[in-house]
Amino acid sequence: MSRSTMDQWYVIRTKPRQEQVALENLQRQDYRCFYPRIKQMQRRRGKRQLCIEALFPGYLFVKLNLDVTNTAPIRSTRGVTGLVMFGTEIRPIADEVISAIQGKADQLGIIEDDQAEFRAGQQVRIESGAMQGLEAIFQQKSGQDRAILLLNLMGAERTVEIALSDL
Repeated sequence: MSRSTMDQWYVIRTKPRQEQVALENLQRQDYRCFYPRIKQMQRRRGKRQLCIEALFPGYLFVKLNLDVTNTAPIRSTRGVTGLVMFGTEIRPIADEVISAIQGKADQLGIIEDDQAEFRAGQQVRIESGAMQGLEAIFQQKSGQDRAILLLNLMGAERTVEIALSDL
């Protein structure tokens, strides 16, 4: 089977912040899509929150066989701008690239950001709360949303427990 007669992954450009809309509408038309997202801690309104965002904002992937699939409906799908082209040619993404991303993602296409977690011994800064502005050493998590820190207070090291969102 020649490479051109196989199903291959292609990149779709979406309208701004409409990846989910494009995904749902493409799937309704029976296109096989992949929308990788990343779960990570971000600071919003002064608080650290766990957020899920597009890994590649403005893009998703679709598996097509260009020899048998009409791509015209893709361009007119709600939320889609069009297939990414190089000149006049639609080029596939290597299967290995998509497989590597899928290998790190769960069934919903969500990747856990390894950087979202603090590590024991890591220096952190308290961004809000009663101890705002102080620096401490992260010791460990305490439950889902608390942290145990080693803090230098008045010349002595003390262990304190605060909300992860305050870091």
